[in-house]
Amino acid sequence: MKKTLLLVAVMFVTAFVFSQETIKAMTYNVVKFAPSSSTDRQLAHEYIYNDIKPDLLMVQEAGINTPDHILGKLNTIENKYLRTTRFNNISNPSDDNGQLVFYNKNIFELVEEKALAASTRNINQYTFRFKKLDINENPVYLEVFVAHLKSSDGRTNSIERNNQISTFIQALNTVDQSRYIILAGDLNLYTSNEAAYINALNGTASIKMKDPIGNAALCETIPVIDADGSFSWSTYFPTSPTSENIKYFWRDNINFSSIHTQNPRISSGGLDDRFDFILVSENLMNENSNLSYIPNTYLAYGNNGNCLNKDVTDASCTGSYSAVTRQHVNYASDHLPVVMDFQFKSSTLSTYNYSISSISFASSNVTNSSILLNINERILNSELLIYNQLGQVIKSVLIGNQTGLNKQLNIDVSNLHSGVYFITIKSNNLAKPLKFIMN
Repeated sequence: MKKTLLLVAVMFVTAFVFSQETIKAMTYNVVKFAPSSSTDRQLAHEYIYNDIKPDLLMVQEAGINTPDHILGKLNTIENKYLRTTRFNNISNPSDDNGQLVFYNKNIFELVEEKALAASTRNINQYTFRFKKLDINENPVYLEVFVAHLKSSDGRTNSIERNNQISTFIQALNTVDQSRYIILAGDLNLYTSNEAAYINALNGTASIKMKDPIGNAALCETIPVIDADGSFSWSTYFPTSPTSENIKYFWRDNINFSSIHTQNPRISSGGLDDRFDFILVSENLMNENSNLSYIPNTYLAYGNNGNCLNKDVTDASCTGSYSAVTRQHVNYASDHLPVVMDFQFKSSTLSTYNYSISSISFASSNVTNSSILLNINERILNSELLIYNQLGQVIKSVLIGNQTGLNKQLNIDVSNLHSGVYFITIKSNNLAKPLKFIMN
C-alpha cells in the first residue's frame, strides 16, 4: 500500500552508529520477603531496589506472596517490570522456597520458562529475547538459570550440590551455543575446589562458563581430590579462622572478604561465606560480543571488603557503601545481593537531511513486496546493500551494466519481515543509506 505522504523531494537518510546500553543484573536470596515482613525490611528492600535499579533480578527463597510483593516494590520505583513464574518445588513439594526472575519489559521479552527437576530443589530456566533488536531476522537470546543448591558443609551436601549442577549441565546441552547464559543464585558453595563449582564452569563441549572475577575467585587446590571430584571435609574443612586449611576455602578467608555474601549480621557469625553467585557463559566475557560483562562491576552489594566475621554495620566496615546502605542490607536479608553490569551494543540511527543523486526512490518507500529505485549511471556495476536496524547486511543486489541516466532497478524484498530497513551503496564515498519500511 502506497502512502504518498511519505514521498518527499529530499530523502531522510540515516548513518549507522553503535550505542552501548548498560544492563544491571542482580541475584538475591530474599528469605521469603512478603507483605507481612517488618517495616525495617520493607524500607530496606525499597532502598536496595531503588539504589541498584536492576534490569534483571534473580531471586531465591521466594515465598508464596513474595513475587507480587517485590513486583509492586519495583514498579513503584519505575513502572517497567514484569515477573516470571515461581514454580513449586518438584522434588520436594514441602519446601516452599521458590526462585523466579523480575525483568525490565522494555529490554527483555520472556519467551519460555520451565522448572528443571533436580535433587533438593528445582533449577529454573528462563529464556529471554532482547526487544531492541530485529527479533525476526537477528534475535539475540539470554538463557537465565536460577538455582538454590543444597546448604551446609560436609561431603554428603557437597555431592548433593554437584548432583543439582548436573541438571544444569544436562539443560545446557540443549541450548544453542550462540546464546548468552547466566547461572545465578544461592549456590551454597564453600570453595572453588567443590565439584559443583568446577563442573558448572566446565559446562559442555560447546558452552563453557566463567566466574566473572576469574582467578581472583580461586582458592588453593586441595591436595587430595577423589575420583568423583569430592574430598575429605573432615581433613580439610577449617575449624577456625586461624586454621591452616583456610587457604583451601572461601569461608573465613580474608583474601576473599570482598566477595563474602553471608551473613551480614553478627548474630549469625558475620560475613564469612561466599554463597551467592552470578556465573556467565564465555561469550559474555568477550568485550566484542553484543552483550558483555563490564569489568570490575561484579560486587557483593553492601560489602566494603573489610568486614570479615563482622556485622556489616560495624563502624570499622567503612568504604564506598555508606552506613545507610549497610544498615539496609543488614535488615533486608541474611544474604547480600550480588550485582554485575553488562553492556549491550546495538545500532542506533541518527537521522539527518541529505539529498542523494545516485539513488532515489521511484516508488513509495513503504512496501510489502518490492521497491523501485532510480539509479544514476555513476554507480552502474556497483553493489547495493540492505541492512536491518542492527546494522547487519541481510541482502545484496548487483546493479547491472546499463547505459543512460537514471535507470530504474526493481528490488524484491517480499521475503523480509515487517520493520525498518536501509539501502546503501557498497562504496567508500556513497555510504549514506535510504530508509524503507516493510509493512
